[in-house]
Formats: sequence, C-alpha cells, structure tokens
Amino acid sequence: MSNSMSLVRGAGVMLAAAALGACGGGGGSGSDSPSTGTVSFGISDAPVPELSSVTITVDKITVNRPGEDIVIDRFTSAALGLEDADIFTIDLLSVQGMDSKIVADFVELPAGDYQNLRLAILEGDINLSWVDEAGTGQRKVIKVPSGELKLGGFNVAAGGVQVIMVE
Repeated sequence: MSNSMSLVRGAGVMLAAAALGACGGGGGSGSDSPSTGTVSFGISDAPVPELSSVTITVDKITVNRPGEDIVIDRFTSAALGLEDADIFTIDLLSVQGMDSKIVADFVELPAGDYQNLRLAILEGDINLSWVDEAGTGQRKVIKVPSGELKLGGFNVAAGGVQVIMVE
C-alpha cells in the first residue's frame, strides 16, 4: 500500500514540478498600441513509467498580476472538443513530449507581467482526478496540496498572440 501511495505522491510531485514556456508575441508601437494580448493555454507532460494514466479535471485557471487576479472559468478547445465548458478533463500521459493540447484558446488578457498561473484541480473524487497504476490497473485518487498547481510567471505581449504551455 505504501508503494501505491508513493505512486500517487509521485504523480502529485510530477504535476507540481510543472514548468511554463511561452512563444509568440509581437506588438505595435505608438499611441494606438493595444493594451491586451491573446493567449492560448496548453498542456503537455513527461512520461511516468509506473502509471498508465494521470487524469485531472480542472475547473479554473487563475493568472495573477500585481493587484489583480484574472480567473478563466470557461474553456473552449477544439483539441478537447470543448465549447464554453465549465471544466475540462485530460489524461496528462496522452500529451507527452512534443505532443500537447490547447485547453483554453484565444483568451484576451491585459498586456504585462504575470506573477504566476494556478490550475484549480478537482481532486479527492476518483471520478474526477486519478492515476492508474501500470500493470495492476488499480485506480487511485489524486491528492493535490491546496487543490491547485501554482506555476511560474510569464509575460503577455501587447497585441501579441501567444501560447503558454504548462508542462
């Protein structure tokens, strides 16, 4: 049983050890410069040999900038077949390496620096977020400290179109 718990804890560590990458950008100059940028949020992950799936359900993405939290709680994603959904579920092991899926597409955000990005994970319910152990087929509920993953900062370029990849 302690081996199973270490697998679940290992999945939590894998999730918590996420990194952000951003690409794209660009913007105008002069007084007519846009004050927002368009951002799409995607997810990718690394393989976990002990697990055959790491499935999470997310009900909001919060981005923090000084004095302001912006909450994204509706998700549109062609890759996940979502249109204005209030949650999304994804098996992180289905998007490994260079593979990824957009989970929130074309979100308009104020330009500038953001301190962090937080994914609110619906955890504690085996039907919402779980891991499947490889070889045994045993399903275990995921426990995420404080119910969310807090990731690093990023910048939104004025007038830019960017993809922020949670890995």
